[in-house]
Amino acid sequence: MPRLVEAADPALLLEDHAARDRVWHAVEQLSEPLRVVTLLRYFTGVKTYEQIGAVCGIPAGAAWLMWLDAGRVSRLRLFHEPHAHAA
Repeated sequence: MPRLVEAADPALLLEDHAARDRVWHAVEQLSEPLRVVTLLRYFTGVKTYEQIGAVCGIPAGAAWLMWLDAGRVSRLRLFHEPHAHAA
């Protein structure tokens, strides 16, 4: 997130932190298998679906489908429930 590092405007910093909180909240709401695939894909050195599948003990195609499903579910939560975490 280069904008966070470069931001001198406190309002932009707050906006970035709020967006990060909403994303993490959406990830936390995923089922455990979808959350694991998502975290492996974005926050570890395990990047390919073959690698993710090997770590999770599932075929690469299943890892890819789970990653797609996690993205769909997260986008629905982020864009259709934008203030659900603000409470």
